[in-house]
Formats: sequence, structure tokens, C-alpha cells
Amino acid sequence: MFKKIKLFSLWLSYKLAELRNVYSHKAVAQRHCKKTNATLIMYTILGKRDIYKISIAKLLEDKELLERFHPCQAAKFGAIALGDVLFSIPQEQRQQQYEKIKYKMLTPDDKTLQENNLSNLNDLK
Repeated sequence: MFKKIKLFSLWLSYKLAELRNVYSHKAVAQRHCKKTNATLIMYTILGKRDIYKISIAKLLEDKELLERFHPCQAAKFGAIALGDVLFSIPQEQRQQQYEKIKYKMLTPDDKTLQENNLSNLNDLK
């Protein structure tokens, strides 16, 4: 009897943990719009068949929408935005745009951690 209760509690905890890790939005495709010269992300919402389109710039500005995607997909969005920065704008504006994307994508804890790692790397050189 005790073994069955223990198995049920493990199963229940697994199901509850599974519910917490469900992300409602899923990226489906990426397109480049020649008219606006912007990258569009196409995504679906869990339980719906409709496909929504949003530019990568608007997606990175909207933190609430970005949090609805899986963290791996959010990292891919950062890489896509970085590619747009490196290949589509003049050389003098690249660093400023890179810093803007980095600020939007990283949380304050990650930034301090990154700064500490950079200072440690500079000490090694």
C-alpha cells in the first residue's frame, strides 16, 4: 500500500512539473521580407491553427511575448537578430545595435555574470 502511494506521489509530481514547462507559443518559420528588409518570425499558439507573423525587432521589444516561447527558441531569435545586425546595417552602427540586443536578451544577473567572466578573461591575458 505504501509503495502505491509513493508511486502515485511521484507520478503526480512529474505531471505538475510537466505543466510548468509548457510554453504556449512555438516558432514555425522565418522569412525575410524584401519590401521592409526585415526578418519575420511566424509562430503558432498552442491549441490554435492560425499562424501569426511578427518582425524580429518587434518580438525582441515585447518581453511578455518573448517569455511565451521556449528558452531555446528565444536564444535562436537573438542569433537571428544578431545576423540582421551584422549584415544589414553600416559598420559604425553595428556595435550600438549589438549592445541594444544584448541588453534586451540578457537579464541583469546574466549581465553581471558576463562582466565578471570578461574581467577574468582580461586578467588571464
